[in-house]
Amino acid sequence: MHDHTDIFIGITSIMIGKYTNQMQTALLLEGNFTSSPLPGLIKQLQTVFNRLGIPLTCPGMSSTYVQMFGPNDLQVTIEFMAGPADHGVFAGTLGSPISTMLVPDATDRIRRHKSHLLVYVQHGVFGGVMGEKGISSLFNELGMHQPGHSLAEFLERIKILSIACETICAEMPASLIHWTQSNMVFSSTNFTTVVEEPIGPLTVHPCLYGPEPPRGAAKQYVGIHTLGAADYIGREIHVEAAPVPWTELYAGALSFIKIAIEKNGYIIPDGDIFGVEGDSVSFRVRHVGANAEQGLSDHYQLTLRYSREHGYTMPDAKRRLTVPGGVDGVERLIGTATPEARAQLRRMRESAALAEGIGGRLVVTRPADEPPQAPGRTGNARIIPFGKRTGL
Repeated sequence: MHDHTDIFIGITSIMIGKYTNQMQTALLLEGNFTSSPLPGLIKQLQTVFNRLGIPLTCPGMSSTYVQMFGPNDLQVTIEFMAGPADHGVFAGTLGSPISTMLVPDATDRIRRHKSHLLVYVQHGVFGGVMGEKGISSLFNELGMHQPGHSLAEFLERIKILSIACETICAEMPASLIHWTQSNMVFSSTNFTTVVEEPIGPLTVHPCLYGPEPPRGAAKQYVGIHTLGAADYIGREIHVEAAPVPWTELYAGALSFIKIAIEKNGYIIPDGDIFGVEGDSVSFRVRHVGANAEQGLSDHYQLTLRYSREHGYTMPDAKRRLTVPGGVDGVERLIGTATPEARAQLRRMRESAALAEGIGGRLVVTRPADEPPQAPGRTGNARIIPFGKRTGL
């Protein structure tokens, strides 16, 4: 009997992201200020956003605080803090290897800064408290729409906050930018680079970990836990450790997110496999429930099956052959005489339609050691989502 978990396709999750409402950055400043920089900054920000068709009104300001209002209940708030930020709040990001890769002297920049700006972007008056326990559930109980709770509005907040940070840095360069939603730090230079692709290091922090490699392994194994993927797809992603560069695993995690948020996109079902055109890399997907003992919440687990570029194949992977003709080829093999066969074909056609809906295609395979005419055996299905690798 074929293991149906191997080909559990056509069943998709309802994809709702966390869509953090109040987005925040901290910009660390090294210069000495004899007066508040806010009046000049606000004028420049209004000029920039007006040109972009996003008028920001400013009812009033103090020397340390200003709140501006825009269309669609948009709120932009800036605070000027004359002293340094609490160094302790950076402990988490400084403990992440990716932070030292992006800003090797981040610790020194934090130590040197003398003042800082806090920039907030949110939708609606409740934007700053939507993440607090019970608030979002209260909105649901009352049948009220949560302000800013959509992918489009989340992406808009990312865009507004990015533009605000770049505008401020052009006026008074920051030594360090702390993007708190993903707990990432950037210099003003590499910030300009990462904002070009929001679904990347800007909003999805690749937290690297390095377990002990299997006995006899010649290479170091590296895995990834994301921080920020849940804003897009409702759960974080854990990529199991493998002896390949971390960027290969990170690209897989970003591809998984992009498949979900594409037009007609969807969460790849539990047990399915996805890769890139040309069959150069392949990941298996698992939907994993929370584990209190391990301190894990619900998440999506990706396992690298193989990477042609890095010569890696997972130890227990079995060679598989593509079924010619895809789902039609499977139908020729198993027929439609039984309810099980018809249900299997229906699920495959549904999965094929989903893949084609995002410009991809479904590839059906079978174990290489099975005869192609084996009755009732439909093999496995792979989704080839993109014609080229996405991510880093």
